[in-house]
Amino acid sequence: MTVVVKVTVTVTVIVLVQVVLVVIVVIVKRVVTMIHLVLTQTVIKDVLVRVKQIRVETVI
Repeated sequence: MTVVVKVTVTVTVIVLVQVVLVVIVVIVKRVVTMIHLVLTQTVIKDVLVRVKQIRVETVI
């Protein structure tokens, strides 16, 4: 009985660890994609603003 209990406990622990790892990876990926999106958006806005400024300067 004790051997069976030990085996099931180790198996459940392994499965739990794998699940936790997968969840962590998914969360990290989502966070990274969010940060990436925000960064690219701000960079694009920056570039657009600069381009508009340059156009205004050339017009003047």
